[in-house]
Order: sequence, then C-alpha cells, then structure tokens
Amino acid sequence: MSGNVSYRKASNIFIFVLAGYIEKSISEVFLAEFRRQWLIGTRRFLFDFTGVTMINSVALAEILEMVSEGIGESDSAFYVCAVPEKCHWGLSAIGLLNYMSEYSSLEEAGNELGVKLE
Repeated sequence: MSGNVSYRKASNIFIFVLAGYIEKSISEVFLAEFRRQWLIGTRRFLFDFTGVTMINSVALAEILEMVSEGIGESDSAFYVCAVPEKCHWGLSAIGLLNYMSEYSSLEEAGNELGVKLE
C-alpha cells in the first residue's frame, strides 16, 4: 500500500510531509516538486517523516538525488525529522544523514531552526 506526500511552506523552509509507505510513485512526485521549488529559488527543505511507516530504496535514491543536486549551493540546507527506526538505517547507510540536519520531531526542528513549523 502506497503512502502520500503533501507540502507546505513555513517561512523560507519547504516541508515535505510524508506518510505511509514511501515508494517510487510518491518519490517521483516529491522530486518533481523539489525541482519546481528549486527553480523559483527555494533552498531549504525539510522532510517530515512523522507519518512514515517505511521507505523503499527507490525513494531513498530520489532523496539522495535531491540532496546531491543541492549540496553544492552555499545557501541550500536539508533537514529531516521524526525518522522511524526502520527508515533511519536506510538514510544513514547511503550517507544522507551526513548532509541533512536531523531532528527527533517537527517541534524540535522548528525550535532549532527558529521557525513555527506546526
């Protein structure tokens, strides 16, 4: 069963709200939205994993592609919050967490980033 993604913007941070099982059909949608946002100048992105049950390797690769496209820019930043234990290994194994600031919850991310995210 597939999950879903919704979006919102808080201050200058674009938030991908992920839920359920994140696989190719979902990751293609958020990769396309990332590219649209990038073209209009958005450079800070947060992945909210609060509702995620699992993420597959294809979706992890799409996130890796997004981060790879953005890490060369001095004003870009990537954040992730509330990553379930069974998803954490995948993010860590492919090195994503080396390029993303990780927070235990959306509330913690907002506090640390100085932005009201909830």
